[in-house]
Amino acid sequence: MENGLILIVEDSKWVETFKEFLKLDDSNYSIEWYTQGKEAVDAIRENLIYDLLLTDLGECSGDEVIKESRRTNPRTPIISISGYETKPTGSNLHLTKPISYHEIKRHIEELISSKP
Repeated sequence: MENGLILIVEDSKWVETFKEFLKLDDSNYSIEWYTQGKEAVDAIRENLIYDLLLTDLGECSGDEVIKESRRTNPRTPIISISGYETKPTGSNLHLTKPISYHEIKRHIEELISSKP
C-alpha cells in the first residue's frame, strides 16, 4: 500500500539516492521527480494529484512551483529546500541544506499525516 505521491522539483542527482533510501526504508512513497520548474508547473496545471511538494528554490524556479501549487492545490503541504534560511511565501516548512534523508523523511511524514 502506498503512503502517497511526493512531487519533487530538484535539479540535483541526490533525488535518485533519496528515492532508493525511501525504498530501503519501506516508506512506500511514490515519487514524481522533475528537474525543471516549468515541467513541474505544467504537470500541476494538468491536474497531477500529489500529497506533498518538495521543491528546491535554486535553479529549478521553486518559487513559481510553489505559487502554482498553492493556486491549484491550496491544502497540499509544501517543503522548500535551499542553501539559505529564508522561508518563501507559501511554503509550510523550509529546510536549509545540507539536510539528512532521515530528517527530510520525518518532515514528509509529519506533514502528510497532518494534511486535512
